Amino acid sequence: MQRLAPLQTITHGNGVRALVFDLDAYKSDAAIYDGAFAMLDKTETARANRFHFDRHRDRFVIGRAILRQHIGAITGDAPQSVVFDYGENDKPTLRGGGVEFNLSHSKHAAVLAISDTAPIGVDVELLDRRVKPAELARNVFTQSECDVLDQLDESAQRQCFFDFWTAKEAAMKLTGQGMSLPPKSISLLLDNQRPTGAHLAQGDVTFNYLAIDAFDCQCCVAQFD
Repeated sequence: MQRLAPLQTITHGNGVRALVFDLDAYKSDAAIYDGAFAMLDKTETARANRFHFDRHRDRFVIGRAILRQHIGAITGDAPQSVVFDYGENDKPTLRGGGVEFNLSHSKHAAVLAISDTAPIGVDVELLDRRVKPAELARNVFTQSECDVLDQLDESAQRQCFFDFWTAKEAAMKLTGQGMSLPPKSISLLLDNQRPTGAHLAQGDVTFNYLAIDAFDCQCCVAQFD
């Protein structure tokens, strides 16, 4: 099966490569989907079969195939031979190490972030989501972060909300704790209303935002200092 090529590749100065994909681009190609499904291990196959909606299952299968192909290309392994271990909150890591990665998707938009040097977390969010920033913020942001949002007009408030949220989720994924790490426990360090870092129990974190051309989205990468 051909390697699924990214729509865009972004190289960051901190040794990070981010590959951007459209998970729905292959949904009409049965040969590609069947080839992708054949790459999955037993755990991934079982998870794929638990999805209720076909589109969610198909995106999961293509996402895992992308992950296996591109990590295997780095390690020299066939995609189906790549072995992942899973942490307490199911964050995958490469057995034997050597490559750090994290995969995020929002509907069909997906970003695979890869680092050769240090753990990484990434979050992408399509901006067409119907959210009410002022209301949702009370559940996930600190009081000082909510105060920043409250000072903005509706358009700026929405952008700021996604800046804050993608930073927090990237940090949660970086630690491997996911949503078990309460978003409110992450106090963002801001520069002109944009997160630049945070202090976590595991260490200080730096945030960087990626300019993605293919989708109207916000994407943030988190790394330990």
